[in-house]
Amino acid sequence: MKNIKDLGEKVAIQCKTQEEWDFVTKELGYEWQFAKWSRYKEKSCIISIKEYCELEYYISKGYTIHQASDFMPSTVNQRIDQLEKELADLKESVRPKKKIEFVKWLNTNSEFEYPLCAPREYESVEILYSCKHYDIMVAKNDGMDKCIYLGHFNDGIK
Repeated sequence: MKNIKDLGEKVAIQCKTQEEWDFVTKELGYEWQFAKWSRYKEKSCIISIKEYCELEYYISKGYTIHQASDFMPSTVNQRIDQLEKELADLKESVRPKKKIEFVKWLNTNSEFEYPLCAPREYESVEILYSCKHYDIMVAKNDGMDKCIYLGHFNDGIK
């Protein structure tokens, strides 16, 4: 891990998150009166003379750019990664799951003249082929013929 206080002149530290901003501010011993990470957000940079601006400004002035994460203890980075994963999992868990939809039964010379028609009435529904508009699925019951359907597998919920 690099030491943030060993950096020379013409070096800017990019803070992509509020946590990185807080870490760099603390390590450099800065107390800002008006500076806020939220002004430039992921493009926020801090330099060694207690100034900050956006990334493009320091690039245009020929500064070497370092990432704040390079100076942070790995436990902080791991915590950030963990929180990002938890947020992604939370977003996934609150997204309503879409059920399988049968659109058209494809008669496969079955002994049945008509299908059961509802995915929930089959023991299993498997996707055979997926294309842009429809999926081809096989629905099975123990001891019964297989039925082939055109439809939408969606999230695979019967």
